[in-house]
Amino acid sequence: MICTANLQMQLGPQLLSTRYEWPQEDLGLEIPVECPYCGGETEVIGTWGSYPTSTGDVRRYRCKKCKRTFNPAKIPYWRDKVEEFVWKISQMVIKDRVAVNALARMWGVPETTLRTLVSAVKDFLASNLEIAKQLQERLSVPDTVKHSDLRIIFYDEGFIKLLGGNGFILFTLNADGTPINVAIEPRRDGETIYGYFVQAMTQLGGIDMIVADAAPATLKAAKALRQPLILVQHIHSGRGKRARIIKLEPIPNRRGIWETTVELHTGSLLPNAESKIIAKRIRVYPAKWASPTPRKKRPMKKKYSEQETLKRTGVLTSVEGAGSLGKKQKRKPSFLKGHAVFLRTGANPYEYELNFIPGEVDLTAADCPSLTEIQTMLGIVHQTLPKQFISSNRAEVFNALHDRYNVYWGRKTLHHANRDVRAWTAVTFFPEGCHALLRRQKWHVPYRLLVHLLPLMISKVKIS
Repeated sequence: MICTANLQMQLGPQLLSTRYEWPQEDLGLEIPVECPYCGGETEVIGTWGSYPTSTGDVRRYRCKKCKRTFNPAKIPYWRDKVEEFVWKISQMVIKDRVAVNALARMWGVPETTLRTLVSAVKDFLASNLEIAKQLQERLSVPDTVKHSDLRIIFYDEGFIKLLGGNGFILFTLNADGTPINVAIEPRRDGETIYGYFVQAMTQLGGIDMIVADAAPATLKAAKALRQPLILVQHIHSGRGKRARIIKLEPIPNRRGIWETTVELHTGSLLPNAESKIIAKRIRVYPAKWASPTPRKKRPMKKKYSEQETLKRTGVLTSVEGAGSLGKKQKRKPSFLKGHAVFLRTGANPYEYELNFIPGEVDLTAADCPSLTEIQTMLGIVHQTLPKQFISSNRAEVFNALHDRYNVYWGRKTLHHANRDVRAWTAVTFFPEGCHALLRRQKWHVPYRLLVHLLPLMISKVKIS
């Protein structure tokens, strides 16, 4: 059987505007016909009529050896190509953001059929994201670049408008910038972020450093871990870029945590620089929901006064109802209040000169940290984050990449948005694992779609 396919179609995962077109040339491809049941070759196979479908008539074949009939979709040649077709479609729709309706018009297939297949692929990739990550680790070439021995995660969040409300995309990345967990949540409080930190800690075996923004919920989630770690927070408000290095140390056999905070400019660790930093050491406590043994308080009976029990019949005033009509004051950036330290860096890395500034420090205060502890914190951060600390963290780069390729426009529910972002993460960051995962799955693709998707398998074309 000879199958003729016009090359006025997209070849590989390329954009529609750059597809190859040969308006006057046709490419003849010989498709071997083989019986799917007994393995009979073309000589013992003949036609056996056809049957109508919504997309046109489909030819039926009959094997003279085993006396069984089959349609072209069951031919082993097509069956072996289905997984590759599905992978190409996944790259085009999920990663390259090609519209499904445009592909349906170009291929001449029903749009509903193509959308059903794409939706099934998205659901499959989203539910098997962790398996794709494990396959990627086994199939990828080992990295020979020496990284830090510390277990680092980068955390950030983005805002997304969804159908019926707002959503927040929360994600954590490892030291290489590879996503550990990505999902869209309806809220971004400390308890939600804590769950993401626990997942990252489980996969990495622990957390030594967290790089994130200056959101209070991030610090609350880090305290709830009750682990000795360093939290680096980038502060984007106020004049210039500031950062806070927070060292958390759980107190043995106590619920409290020692929190040592150093606030400095992001350029303070550059070579041959002089700057003033603020340091402080206090005892803090994690949130009640993070306690290992939370205690429930007894419900207190509220005593109502006679004034509160009376029903109100009047109209609420503007202050009582909508609040004050005046303009709200802009929130000022909060600076750390502590002890001033003079920092001077040398030409060589990890050379620091630290001295307390007279008149701006109280050495007898309980919240005054030692210079040795400050020097250790700066050394660890400078060694681990030589470039990201000065500019930005890897999580912000991931957030910008996601915003560039994924647009929701408030037309998706939380469930579908989560499915799409997980599928996009899988195909974008774990391509080898996704390819191997899709090849292991048996997909049902209509014959007409297979015929029109055949040029996706062509990488080089020679026309005589």
